[in-house]
Amino acid sequence: MDFPRKKIEFYFDGGNLLVDEQGICYTALKDEDDVLPEVRRSLLQQINCKDIVFMKPIPQERTGHVDTFMKILPGQRALLARYSTSPFKEAMEENKKLLQGRGFQVIEIEHLDEKDKTHWSYLNSVIVGQNAFVPQYGLEQDKSAVRVFQDLGFIVHPIGAEQIINLRGSLHCITNFIY
Repeated sequence: MDFPRKKIEFYFDGGNLLVDEQGICYTALKDEDDVLPEVRRSLLQQINCKDIVFMKPIPQERTGHVDTFMKILPGQRALLARYSTSPFKEAMEENKKLLQGRGFQVIEIEHLDEKDKTHWSYLNSVIVGQNAFVPQYGLEQDKSAVRVFQDLGFIVHPIGAEQIINLRGSLHCITNFIY
């Protein structure tokens, strides 16, 4: 298939860019990432974002990607990972305030707090129409994540992701390049 493509000078690997209905882009930066003002302006021009919002990443998570802790839904709704221990909890509380300040209704989904497994995300899912393909990891939280998507009106397709997650990604990451 011949889809229109635009080559840009930036590379967003995996799932580190989400866009809302107003054309606002969301990304996450690790503390060591350096974004100069001119880089930000250039990025906005090249991907046609009206604005770009930098979210707080999950501390100590290897990728720093926004899709490990957040998913934007139509109607100014956002799904956000909920952790109960520090420092993960504080980062998500900052993100929740930021989203609410931008007019989003924030719906939280419980996630695993273990330091080496904070990237085992239910928000690294794929939504196609009314279908939600939700990763499953053989965890206690799997069922409650499915319920959240069902309560939002999605037809949920649980997908075993125990193997792919160990390669630092899940469903959204592996489908990110499908246009």
